[in-house]
Amino acid sequence: QRGGHPRMTSMAGWPEQDETKEGKSSLDEDEALLHRAISVVFTTLLKEMDQYVALYGASFRACEEEHKLEWTGMFRDFENFMESKLEAFCEAQGLEGGGTRELYARISRVADRDEQGRRMVDLLLAGISYEKFVRVMRRKAGGTKRQSQLRSHATLPAKHK
Repeated sequence: QRGGHPRMTSMAGWPEQDETKEGKSSLDEDEALLHRAISVVFTTLLKEMDQYVALYGASFRACEEEHKLEWTGMFRDFENFMESKLEAFCEAQGLEGGGTRELYARISRVADRDEQGRRMVDLLLAGISYEKFVRVMRRKAGGTKRQSQLRSHATLPAKHK
């Protein structure tokens, strides 16, 4: 800062981070932590969702657009599992107490910085949301009745169509 006025944007048009070396490196470290957390969440989703489909997929197959009450319990199980993965990640990162509280505090600073930071945090949170869980389960389990009918129709021999 010069003359009490903060610099509005950098050359690239992004809001400037703290100009002190310590402040800038702290935000850079927080952003790097956020990137690693996003990677853990989505890698876990890719690796583990098949187990959830095997356990709960029948409930999601051939179901129309309404949500079943039982899905909430299934999601809570999934949410607890993902939370345990994030806690293990935090511990591996050496965050205070190995808990997610420091992770959320640090990624909040990234979200507060600019729109790009907010979008990154939204991406992380979307990976463990109910809506994402249902969407992935429906897709992997076979989707709605209409999707199942379309797949069945597509696999019939040409003379039966």
